[in-house]
Amino acid sequence: MPTQGKSPRLQKNPPKSGRDQSGYIKGKYYMVNGKVMLWNGHQFVDPLGGQQPPGNGNTSLSGSGGSSGGGGGTAGPAVRTITGRKLSQAQVDALKADFSHIAQMYGVNLGGGALDHAVRMDLSSSEFLQRVQVIQRIKENQTFFQQFAGVLKDQGIKEGRLSFNEQKDIILGQAPAKFYQAWEHASVRAGLVSSGLSFSRKGPGQGYTSVGHAFVNQLIGAIGRDKILSGSPTINDIYSKVANDLLNVLPESAYQNFNLSKSDIIQLEAGGPHSLALAQKVRQLQANAAGRDREAQNALPNPQDQSGYTPGSL
Repeated sequence: MPTQGKSPRLQKNPPKSGRDQSGYIKGKYYMVNGKVMLWNGHQFVDPLGGQQPPGNGNTSLSGSGGSSGGGGGTAGPAVRTITGRKLSQAQVDALKADFSHIAQMYGVNLGGGALDHAVRMDLSSSEFLQRVQVIQRIKENQTFFQQFAGVLKDQGIKEGRLSFNEQKDIILGQAPAKFYQAWEHASVRAGLVSSGLSFSRKGPGQGYTSVGHAFVNQLIGAIGRDKILSGSPTINDIYSKVANDLLNVLPESAYQNFNLSKSDIIQLEAGGPHSLALAQKVRQLQANAAGRDREAQNALPNPQDQSGYTPGSL
């Protein structure tokens, strides 16, 4: 059991022990199954409104829950927040300890100035937690943001690198709509190219595996923008299946006069009004191809002559 300190801001009248019957402190943060959770006095809850993680009060915990020193802060002048609320030095110290602990659990290094700013902004612990999560996501996605800046430049949307605030707005869903359209297009295009397709800015080209803007936009509509922006793990599977179908199914459909199109492939793998009928067509196409291969194999001459000699056996 990690040692937890009292927080006068999160628990006005804590018991002398600082803990309830569960052994956890109400209003404190704990790391539960790799996720920061809040103990509300009865159970662990997501401070940002999510569901309780698997497990219960016996779940293995790590980390400590935040502020130290319920009333033992150093005496000093009161701090007034932007909302007009006055905080004593003890309250400020407790809040900064709480904020610092949350940042440490997410691997985000914040200096004293950033913590002072959070206190002056009168952020709650849940609001601070949300901001730390955004910072963490920005750090983890720097390679993509660098590539995305190039996409924005290519499309004439923005010159130069993305600022921290622009990256933050993208993650929080507050950026201009054209940013998200470019983000979606870049994500899908990169996924298709990594699966073996080629992309042509001026059109789909002549090859089965060459795609253009119209194909990418149609695939975005079929997959769904929310799924693309959230980075759903099923998306890469869709890209791989689409690439495989363009490389193998489409040529075979032309050979058998099924005449499937690239749009049909999108419906087949990403969903659409005719996806079931298309799946049935592809199964028939594959069965025909397998039968043709068997017939061709059976038609091959037997290399053994009447004497029992097999060429190449000596």
